Amino acid sequence: GFTPVGYAPAAEDYLQSLVRAQRPTVASGVPNVHGWTPELALSKVPSRALPAETLRAVLGHIREARPISVQYQSFSTADARWRGIAPTAIGSDGYRWHVRAYCLEDARYKDFVIARILDWRAADEAEAGALPEDTHWQQWVRFHIAPHPGLSPGQRSAIELDYAMTAGRAEVRVRRALLWYSLRQLRLDGDAASRPASTQHIVLADPTELDFDD
Repeated sequence: GFTPVGYAPAAEDYLQSLVRAQRPTVASGVPNVHGWTPELALSKVPSRALPAETLRAVLGHIREARPISVQYQSFSTADARWRGIAPTAIGSDGYRWHVRAYCLEDARYKDFVIARILDWRAADEAEAGALPEDTHWQQWVRFHIAPHPGLSPGQRSAIELDYAMTAGRAEVRVRRALLWYSLRQLRLDGDAASRPASTQHIVLADPTELDFDD
């Protein structure tokens, strides 16, 4: 009959705590605070490297609002090269952690995969100057998803349960700077409705929601 007042229990919080308890560094040195736990198995994917010292350097420069010169291995270039960036925030695409930064070379805000930063050194603070407003980071956008129209009624019901839909729709709210990642994760990039319903379970309920002028 106990009802918590200061905290609303969430199923995801409990499940994530079980996942954290499975980590070797936790399981070997920290007592189990759950008491009884169910049998647990995780579908493994290759882990993404993220050196702690690199993250520490990035966070330090964000906190102090200072530019940093990084040796970065881009996916589009054969060799890593140095470039100056002014980091402002961090974000995730669900698989990798990025640092949101103003690229001093390209004069625009970009996302840099933290694990691809091989080295770093101090940058000339005068080179960065006053940063322009990062409008795509500050702007939040909403779009709605719905079951693929090619699904049967039973399949639609299953998908509506999966995504906690109400009246056949669910809202997704995301920073505009991360919109492309969200669409790619949900396989909504391109014409999702033209793909077979057996492999593409959801579509954009209203594609015009993502019509922007810029």
